[in-house]
Parts: sequence; C-alpha cells; structure tokens
Amino acid sequence: MLNKKLKKVNYFRFLQLLIVNNKNKEFLEVVFLLENELLRIFNATEDQNLRLIKYQWYLDETKKKSSEHFLVDEIIILKTKFEFRSLFENLIAEYQKLSIQMNHHDKIFFIFEKISRLYNQIIKLIMPDSHQLYQTSPLFQFCYFLYHSEIQKYPYENVKNLISEYDDTKINYFEKIFCKCFLKSYKNNKRKKISKIEYIFYIFVGIFIK
Repeated sequence: MLNKKLKKVNYFRFLQLLIVNNKNKEFLEVVFLLENELLRIFNATEDQNLRLIKYQWYLDETKKKSSEHFLVDEIIILKTKFEFRSLFENLIAEYQKLSIQMNHHDKIFFIFEKISRLYNQIIKLIMPDSHQLYQTSPLFQFCYFLYHSEIQKYPYENVKNLISEYDDTKINYFEKIFCKCFLKSYKNNKRKKISKIEYIFYIFVGIFIK
C-alpha cells in the first residue's frame, strides 16, 4: 500500500527504493511520503498564516498516540519503533520557517541544509547499515521544492550555478540525476514535468557512461 502511494506521488523516490532489499524499506517509504506531503502543504495555499496553521496541525497530531490521518498515523507508529526523539517535530518546524522566509532566496537554501540534515538523521536511524545510499542533500531538497512549487520563483542562472558548483560527492546518484533533469526543465521558465522515461533514460545513461 505504501509502495503504491509513493509510486503515485513521488516516482523518483519510488525508483530509488526499488534497489532496497530490507525489512525497513516500508519505513523509508513513510519518510519519503512525508517529504512529498510537507511540500504539498506549502503549495496548497499562498496564505502564509493558513500554511503555518496546517504545519502546526501536523506537529500537534504527531504527538498523539494515534491519528485518523493515514500518513500521520504511520509516522506515529514509526516513532514507536525508533528513538527519533523530536526529529520529526523539528523537521516540520523547519518547513514552517521556510514558509516565513519564502521571499528571501539567500535564506531558503540554508533552511534546506537543516531539512536535509534532519531527514538524514531519521534515515540513519532506520537504515543504520546502508543509510549512505539514501541520504538526501540540500541541493535535491531545494530543486524538488522548486520543481513542485507554483508560488516560489528563483532565477534560472542562480539554480544553474548552484547545481554546477555543488560537490558531486555530497549527493547520491538518483538525486543528482533528478537535479540535472530538473535544470533542463526549469530553463526558460518552461517548468514542465520530468517524464518517467526521461528520468530512467538518464539513470541508465549515467551508469553506462561511468
């Protein structure tokens, strides 16, 4: 069920998890579904106050013993299996900060550095022996945010420079391919969606070129 939901809302993460042969795979699916959901909340409205209220609802709901909201309930279950402490709460709080700082481009990437750090701490607890394969980067988080955003505008040249100057050793292969495909679609404000065929094609091209 989680696998099908992830395939529908985040095909890039779905492909990344196809290589996982681990009993904790479904826990990563929850994390990646949350990744998509927190961006969906951001893009659901241009009203900053309403956005903050929705994030606060998520914060409050994750502190309960159960929830009628499917994904929140999965997170609550996940929190009973691992010592996350307040990682999920801190993660959602960073998205609240993102909403407040959305018009300050110089501060947005800094927030995504914090967001990626929190995701990586969560992932490491879930997959301690192979977490390096699924660690996320601030560059991917930033590009994924722009990819889904109907609100946020960011100059193409700035995005291009950010991607070209980013250290390749600090981003996993699947995220690197996504960022390259995203830059291509972002050029000239085309903002077209990355097709599944295009993404898979560049994944295989990158493998064989190596």
